[in-house]
Amino acid sequence: MVFNLFGAPQICISDNAQVFKSDLFGNLLKRYDVTHWNLAVYHPSPNLTERVNRVIVTAIRCSLRHHKDHRDWDDSVHLIAKAFRTTVHDSTGFTPFFVNFGRNMVSSEDEYEHLRVTDSVTGCLTVKRSEEMQKLFEMVRQNLSKAYQRYSQSYNLRANVKHRFEKGQMAYKKTVNLSDKGRNFEGKFANKYQKVRIREVLGTNCYILEDIDGNRIPGFISETSLDTK
Repeated sequence: MVFNLFGAPQICISDNAQVFKSDLFGNLLKRYDVTHWNLAVYHPSPNLTERVNRVIVTAIRCSLRHHKDHRDWDDSVHLIAKAFRTTVHDSTGFTPFFVNFGRNMVSSEDEYEHLRVTDSVTGCLTVKRSEEMQKLFEMVRQNLSKAYQRYSQSYNLRANVKHRFEKGQMAYKKTVNLSDKGRNFEGKFANKYQKVRIREVLGTNCYILEDIDGNRIPGFISETSLDTK
C-alpha cells in the first residue's frame, strides 16, 4: 500500500525485528529492487522512525495532560499526525505534505477557491512541472545537508567516542539480558559483558562480531555497545 501510494524507495532502513527478516518481507523488497539496511541491535538512535515516534509520544502526552484515564490515548492521533504533516520542518524547510505532493494540505472547503486562483500563478502553492519539483528536491537536499552539518557539530561535542576497533581485535560487548520467569532467570543478575572478536568493520562505528569460538554473533553491533575493558 505504501509503495503504491508514494512509490518504491531506494533504501529501506529497519530494526532487527523478525518481521523484517522474513522471506515475505525480503521478497517484497526484491520485487521492487529496494536495498535493505538493518540497524545495529539495541541502538535505535539512527532509526528515523524512532525520532518521529518520540515527537508523537510527546504530543500524545501533552494531549492527555488533563486526563487521568489514558485508555483513550489514540483519540487524538489523527490530529497529531495532521499537525506533523503540515508543520514546516527545521531540517527541510518545508512541510512533509508539500515535499511529498507538491501542494500544501487543504484543511477546509474555503481553501479550494484560493487554490484555483494560485494554481495559475507562477510561484503558487502548487508545483506542476517536474522541473519545479526537481528544484524543490534540490532545495530539500541542501537544507538537509546544512542541518546535518549544524547538528553533527553539537552531537560530536557530546558524543563519547571511546575507541575505534580493528578487524581481529578483541573487545567486550554489552549484553541485554531479558528476564525469564519460566527459566527462573533474572536479567539484571546476569553477566553484562561478553568477550568477542571483531570480524568485520562496517563504516565508522558499526561492526560484525564473533564469539571467542569463531561463531558469528547475529546482527550489526554499534560502537556504543563495545568496550575494551
